[in-house]
Amino acid sequence: MIITKKAQIVLIVLAILNIVAIFGYGFMFYKISTEKSRTAETLSLLKSEVKKESTLRFLAETLDKTTIERGKIDRYFVDIKGSAVFLEKLQFFGRQAGVSVRLENVDIEDKTVLRVNLATNGGFGETYKFLELLENTPYAIEVKSININKVRVSLDDKKNTSPNNWSGVFTIRLLSFVNK
Repeated sequence: MIITKKAQIVLIVLAILNIVAIFGYGFMFYKISTEKSRTAETLSLLKSEVKKESTLRFLAETLDKTTIERGKIDRYFVDIKGSAVFLEKLQFFGRQAGVSVRLENVDIEDKTVLRVNLATNGGFGETYKFLELLENTPYAIEVKSININKVRVSLDDKKNTSPNNWSGVFTIRLLSFVNK
């Protein structure tokens, strides 16, 4: 079989086109595989960002929904600014119980506890009621020490004639103290 010159040219052109097509196919396969891995990385990053955004949106909604509850909880903690209110509350407990309250010392222990030393003067029942009010306060407190004594009336002291006069010395530690 004799191949004419024209057929040889067609075969050579077709062979060159096949070689170009094979290289083109290889090049496109390489590009598609690299783009596939880059697309997978981008998709993974996008999923991660969407998850972060979803979590942030959920946290923001939760913060909005719990504003009232967090406010209620915050009332049970005392910071430096609120310590005066707490001390006034102790004075109020004294008035409510019917004893006089004198703050002796206020100090911060370990930057997390407010220690209050106070003295009371009044009847035994009233002093006991003051102690009950302290124990039932919504704050986390620890009554560290209590010393209640009957005040003796001297014969020379005609002004102090109350037979039911008791003095109390209390050391209270406020555990729900936030030092900020």
